[in-house]
Amino acid sequence: MMLAAVPGQKGDGSPMTLDYTLADGSVLPVTTFVGAKPGADKLKRFLVGPVDSEITGVAETPDGARCSSISSTRARRWRAPRT
Repeated sequence: MMLAAVPGQKGDGSPMTLDYTLADGSVLPVTTFVGAKPGADKLKRFLVGPVDSEITGVAETPDGARCSSISSTRARRWRAPRT
């Protein structure tokens, strides 16, 4: 399955402070802004591949009119039946 993110709006996130430990043991706080947290309303199912396959990429035409997925099928492991 491949998910697509629904675009947010400017200012829908919040500031977050990250603490980085430096080589000398001191802590460097860095404040940055992050977007809104993803949830069911922000992620939408874009496409689903066949059973036992893996989606390895997506390609589109130069004009953006057509899009196709690239998938590869994993070989199923055969196991001898238990006796």
